[in-house]
Amino acid sequence: MFYTELNSKIDYSRDGLRWNAWGAYGQDFFRVGQMQEILAFLADELHISEIRKTPPTSLEEVTLPKSSFTQTQIRELSKISGAKYFSVERRERIFHSAGRSSYDVLRLSFNTLKNFVDGVIYPSRESEVFKILEYCSKNNITVIPYGGGSSAWEGWKSSKVRDKKAHFPWIRPG
Repeated sequence: MFYTELNSKIDYSRDGLRWNAWGAYGQDFFRVGQMQEILAFLADELHISEIRKTPPTSLEEVTLPKSSFTQTQIRELSKISGAKYFSVERRERIFHSAGRSSYDVLRLSFNTLKNFVDGVIYPSRESEVFKILEYCSKNNITVIPYGGGSSAWEGWKSSKVRDKKAHFPWIRPG
């Protein structure tokens, strides 16, 4: 089966992905031309007299607290995977603070997300993962794995890692 909504020319790189919705910036809902009919159907089915257009919050409008990382922590974590793979930048922090479930997308779009990550790191090797977990464990920093922003919602609750050997017995320094 061929899906006409797929477009190989769309930029699916990290910068090309929407921070507050599904998909990439060059991609739209494949039935966008039928949106009026879809909204009329939903209004009728849900017995709503009017569906108001509610523009989403812009990235600049998101209420983002300052990262709690100290300059020393930023420097040390940047050394592990390289400075270009560790970020406390606004977009990265907001992007990685929620998944892409309908609930998450709505919280991002309406600026109601309350908790944000303090930084994002992209390890490229198992040895870097071990060093990150070791550093964070020693410095009482909570680590929250990001699985790619799927729509899986609350599959598990994060907790502080106290004993990395008990929680991650499969990690071996490389």
